[in-house]
Amino acid sequence: MNDPMESIVTVDDVPENIRLLAGILGAAGYKVRPASNGSRALATIMKEPPDLILLDIMMPGMDGYEVCRQLKQDPLTKEIPVIFLSALDEAMDKVKAFQAGGVDYLTKPFHEKEVLARIDHQLTIRKQKNEITRAKELLNNILDASIDGIMAFRPVTDPAGRICDFTLLVANPTAMAYFSCPRPGDNAHGTQPDRSVPLFSSCFPELFQSDMFHELVAVVQHGQVLNREFFYDTPACSAWLAITAVRLTDGFTATLRDITKEKALETNLKRQAHIDGLTGLSNRRYFDEFYALEFKRCLRENQPLTVIFIDVDYFKLYNDTYGHQKGDECLIRLGQAFKTCIKRPGDILARYGGEEFVAVLSGTDLSGGEHLAGTIQDHVHTLGIEHQNSKIKPFITVSMGLSSTIPTRGMKMEKLIETADRALYKAKQNGRNRYEVSLL
Repeated sequence: MNDPMESIVTVDDVPENIRLLAGILGAAGYKVRPASNGSRALATIMKEPPDLILLDIMMPGMDGYEVCRQLKQDPLTKEIPVIFLSALDEAMDKVKAFQAGGVDYLTKPFHEKEVLARIDHQLTIRKQKNEITRAKELLNNILDASIDGIMAFRPVTDPAGRICDFTLLVANPTAMAYFSCPRPGDNAHGTQPDRSVPLFSSCFPELFQSDMFHELVAVVQHGQVLNREFFYDTPACSAWLAITAVRLTDGFTATLRDITKEKALETNLKRQAHIDGLTGLSNRRYFDEFYALEFKRCLRENQPLTVIFIDVDYFKLYNDTYGHQKGDECLIRLGQAFKTCIKRPGDILARYGGEEFVAVLSGTDLSGGEHLAGTIQDHVHTLGIEHQNSKIKPFITVSMGLSSTIPTRGMKMEKLIETADRALYKAKQNGRNRYEVSLL
């Protein structure tokens, strides 16, 4: 049984034909609206567009061809299926009917079952088209509302069959906000370049020239899934993006998410993990990582590496005398003073633990290390932080131990640390407020 809401306009200048069609269609459950000529048909259809039109050709005034042409020119009615009914049975009559926009052609006298079958077929097609249209609209709404960028591409191949580019088939507003290229139209479906279709190479020249293009080719050719984070810096976009690309028929679809805030948080967390909370200097964890890398680099490049341990003299007495808050302030001031002495970007100063600090000097030999130790001592004396219970001076002093080497194969990286630590112990044994050197 047909949907009673499905309506059909029948157009014929012969009353008997109108009545016959009304009986057939009404019995089949259709809502029938008759029109006796072309002008009335147009008025009826424009007032309330039907689901289908049965249209006679030979009518006075305006024939069926003209009625159909006018309907197909109007956006409101151009999608309504038109089935021509006519006594004309010549091939050219049928050709003219299809050229005017008809979807089917019935010859009078017609058979009831054939009429109903052809109507049902066209209405089924119309329903399917409407469902597809609604599905596309829903998909577009979902794409447009997505916080992720969503794009689809189809490969462009060279004469040898190799993928040399991609055409952009689909892109939602979020994706297009990242890139400076037009949104693709409905004609973006060819396998060969079309000047009206955005190309990957023109939309994303930086990515086209990078390894990512080859990774996307592998997605299409081998079905590999691409998950990657990258920094995209162009006039249109400056952000960290996460891309996931998967094969889709003969192309691929990609989702993009702006992870700039997450990367900033990640960087901040890493920074916090590497920074001493009190002094703002590098912490022991970062020192261990940095020292291991620099030891290997100096080994590779045959460069000297120097380590200086710095310990605050009688700091426990200072805390006992002035309190822990003053002790914290003292460490902060000392850390800043040490930092002003270590100026090269390739060197680091870290808080090793408690009142102990350490400096790693890449490319600096023993002589350079001794010069820096003397400079540090002078800066500490200049600070003049009062320490009335110190057994050396009435102000804060430091002891330092340093060691230097050019790393060689087979040398344990801990050896240089241990040697510098022994030098620090020697400085304390020899009266503090000084630096000592120990050689490997």
